[in-house]
Amino acid sequence: EQPIESLRKVNSGTKDVPEILDDSLLCLLYLSIFPENSEISCRRVSRLWAAEGLLTDLRKAEVFLNDLLDRKYIHRVKERADGELSTFRLDDSVRQTIASFSNVLGILKITNEGSKNSSERVRRLSVQGRIVTDLNEEKLSQLRSLFVFNVSSNKDETTTSEASLLGNSENPLFPFNFKFLKVLDLTSPPQHTAPDELILLRYLSLRDTSIEEIPDFIGRLKHLEFLDLKHSLVTELPEEVGGLKKICHILIYHHEKDPLMESYNLIGFKALCSVGGLKRLEKLCFVESDDSILKDLQNLTKLTQLGITKLRKEHGKGLCTSLKELKKLESLNLHAFDENEILDVHYLSSPPESLKRLYLHGRLDKLPNWISPPCHLTKIVLRGSCLEGAIQQNEESHMEAAAQRKKERHTQRKKESRLEAATRQEEDLLATLGKLPELVELELHRAYRGRQLDFKKGQFPKLKILLLDELGRLRSMSLEEGTMPCLKDLTISRCQWLERIPTGIEHITPRLLTLEFFDMSREFYKIVPDEYRNSKDKPKVYFTRWRPGQWRTIPLGIGECDECFAGEH
Repeated sequence: EQPIESLRKVNSGTKDVPEILDDSLLCLLYLSIFPENSEISCRRVSRLWAAEGLLTDLRKAEVFLNDLLDRKYIHRVKERADGELSTFRLDDSVRQTIASFSNVLGILKITNEGSKNSSERVRRLSVQGRIVTDLNEEKLSQLRSLFVFNVSSNKDETTTSEASLLGNSENPLFPFNFKFLKVLDLTSPPQHTAPDELILLRYLSLRDTSIEEIPDFIGRLKHLEFLDLKHSLVTELPEEVGGLKKICHILIYHHEKDPLMESYNLIGFKALCSVGGLKRLEKLCFVESDDSILKDLQNLTKLTQLGITKLRKEHGKGLCTSLKELKKLESLNLHAFDENEILDVHYLSSPPESLKRLYLHGRLDKLPNWISPPCHLTKIVLRGSCLEGAIQQNEESHMEAAAQRKKERHTQRKKESRLEAATRQEEDLLATLGKLPELVELELHRAYRGRQLDFKKGQFPKLKILLLDELGRLRSMSLEEGTMPCLKDLTISRCQWLERIPTGIEHITPRLLTLEFFDMSREFYKIVPDEYRNSKDKPKVYFTRWRPGQWRTIPLGIGECDECFAGEH
């Protein structure tokens, strides 16, 4: 039976309330916590369901969301590279129905500008925008879950009735003792402090807040499972967290500047505690590297997602030793100490067997040998790898070979050996990556320093998304017929020396949905063939340029060059 039909039968009196309130229906009703038209993250929802004890298996949560998608209760907004749902929106009529029944059944109270006073005690409260309901300590004494979305920080806009919840200026959101609270999720609230004495808390999210440090009382939250401080200003994990044996997820990081404009600006956290005893950890992002942390990692055998910052070359052996023990790892994100530091990940003979997503931010001597079949990577991001290209190296080879004839034979052999290894890097970069059977998304940011990229027939059989960014010496690309047969989106970004549209692009355009040229030169714009302008049979072509304070995307069309480059000379 359709869940919505069950709810309607309750309304008509043909079905008892207890009969329909199974976990799956409660999961559906739970989605009404989000404001209208919200873009909702699947991972966030899954963590909330788990914290509430409704659907603790994250894999089953994914299946349930796909079922809602099939029923058209939710609508896809974004998907991951592997095609799985990433974010969604609730269908308008479904949201109205579940919000109404959540309130009628006493599952959730939503406060917004249309709220009315209620005498009922509240167990779950979703504060959306300005609060215009009178909620006192008695009504909130049994509160189990609190969500705050976009509460105004302007004191002039705060009404008298808001003050009952917002409290005083020192601790504006928590004037009451929410001792039964299990879930606390705040989105951009007007505060710098965090609540105290929440000893039953399982889920704590202060994402997008201006909080700068985790209060000492965190050590008393013995039931805490999820700690989400993404995009806050926290940079240290206090020693007390080492005693939270039930914690599963620790997500703490922010960016100093616009990530589209800067590199190596992801700020993680320094762990002041030993994390080796947190045996239930499944996600840990982004922890600063040191010898102690890298040694602790080998004890965290349940990790599925790991992000590490400030890695140095000398950390390579200890890092790889721990990675060998992480059999369940699905996502690995490594950041070198700075753009000149080498990421040494060559001590691995093979990747963790479950690894699907790999992000390497830093210089590489060469492409690691273990990035090769039969590994099942679906997404690879290489940033700042600075791998040399075969054409450039061949030119150097000729010059060096001439000089070598005048040197001792053993010196010549040594040089030739080095050059042979270097010349293999294009093979490593394209031919090897092109053989990966499950790869669907590839991003190369300052990862390749050659002058030419040649995509051969049969390479990248499942690739859907390709992004080439800041390949500073790239002058030409070629695409053979039969390469990248599944490609849907191609982005070429900030490759200022690229002289022409990739040759052979006609081989992929019948399937291509989007072709984007991102911050390219005026000259490059002018050489885009006319058949790509205003054509219904070609992919959508966009030209994106940086204008003061924002990126501006303009659909490619005849006569739009002046608009795209307005203000440039």
